Amino acid sequence: TLYANQDGWQGNVSYLWDANANNSTSTTVDVQPATTTTYTVTATVNSTNGTCSAVGNVTIVVTPRPAQVHVTASVDSICEGQQVTFNADGDAYAYIWYQNGVEIPGENRPVLTVNFPVEGAYTFQAKAINDQNCESAEASEPVTINVYSAPEQVVISGNTVICGTGSTTLYANVTPNVAGATYQWYKDNVVIAGATNSSYETSVAGSYKVDVTTHGCTTTSDAVNVFVQEAPQLQLTATETTICQNGTTVITAEATGWNNADVNYTWNNGFQGSVYTFAPTAAGDYTFSVTASQATSGCVAVDAITIHVNPAPAAPVVTVNNPIVCEGAQITLTLTDTNTVDYGTPTISWLNNGIEIAGNLNVITLTPALGVNTYNAVVTYPNSGCNTAVSANLVVNVLAVPTVAIEVAGNTTLCDNGTTTLIANVTPANVTYNYTWLRYNVEIAGENAQALTVTLP
Repeated sequence: TLYANQDGWQGNVSYLWDANANNSTSTTVDVQPATTTTYTVTATVNSTNGTCSAVGNVTIVVTPRPAQVHVTASVDSICEGQQVTFNADGDAYAYIWYQNGVEIPGENRPVLTVNFPVEGAYTFQAKAINDQNCESAEASEPVTINVYSAPEQVVISGNTVICGTGSTTLYANVTPNVAGATYQWYKDNVVIAGATNSSYETSVAGSYKVDVTTHGCTTTSDAVNVFVQEAPQLQLTATETTICQNGTTVITAEATGWNNADVNYTWNNGFQGSVYTFAPTAAGDYTFSVTASQATSGCVAVDAITIHVNPAPAAPVVTVNNPIVCEGAQITLTLTDTNTVDYGTPTISWLNNGIEIAGNLNVITLTPALGVNTYNAVVTYPNSGCNTAVSANLVVNVLAVPTVAIEVAGNTTLCDNGTTTLIANVTPANVTYNYTWLRYNVEIAGENAQALTVTLP
């Protein structure tokens, strides 16, 4: 703003500025010179004494503004807690720095170093200031810095015990789970070549850790130690692998080899323990699977065994060649096995009136005692429970040998053509007999009654 003042004149004074001030006639003029400019004003007074003029001038020195600066950054993305260095070009007297459009107080050097404790996007600009305190008309083009956070936590999970020649898979659990993360696994602090997935399978003992990187920001897990333990060896045995229903067999699970202490046995039927007694009530094939788990290592071994259960054998059928004999006569007993299953070599037990008698053969010959003899047989096979029921009763009646006394029921002396009656009295008398009469040891044909009428010629 230019001001025109005169001192000493009285009366009507007028002012006229030159063209640089747009020929203004005001006492004050606002100008905006682009370069150094001299401004002239003429003051004129008209009075009774005449007209007087006076000329005044002023030079406004214009200093050019500094050019727009160019700002570069050492990096365009970093992790929380890292620094970025910015450089403003030129040789300005001083600089003004802005973060997100807000002036950063106290920062006036061409180099600015900023620490970023919090993730986010940040823009930076600068203006140059010359020695006349003139600043750039426009701030520099903004430079954006993206600040990323590393994963908060990385925890390795997975079984840390390898059993025998097995393996384990380790997993990197990342919080928060960010898509696009990269992984690098280490064993004993040495990079594992190619191990760049979120999981790693190994069969080797050692100390394992993993780096997880998102947007170039890395978090390293705590190390976990992986151990290799010998797995127990398991063997299932049974006292018998083939039995009959209602028989029993004892199945034993035995862990053998190294590291077989403190082993827990879990059966597929829910049983816990190393010895199981199996007593089936139905025929079929039964498979038992046992998992042996070593308590200190968690290593397991599995084995299985199948028990074949045959149906109970049917009772044998016993026959005799003659169910009624006389005292002193022999009989032949025959046992017939009706079973179609191969139960093995049988053992035969014969019973007479419930008492075991000698003989382990399918066919036996014996002399039964006088009276009623009830015979049975039981067949026993080698496997548990493979005993037949007792056979049906076979009754053999042994009769006493009869004695005959002939009684003459009439005369013992006969005349020619005389008759008499002979009666055969048999002991014992309570038995029905068939009779055969003989004369001079020759059978008399047709005479089969107890009594015989004799007629002499």
